[in-house]
Amino acid sequence: MSVDVAGFIPSPSSGVWNLGPLPVRAYALCILIGIVVGVM
Repeated sequence: MSVDVAGFIPSPSSGVWNLGPLPVRAYALCILIGIVVGVM
């Protein structure tokens, strides 16, 4: 991904999604996805 494309990706309006009683943070979700992809 070029720097130009990465510079135009907007930040999410909310960094937390509530799935029932469990808040899911976008940053933590990205880290977990990175770990799963790295292990594969």
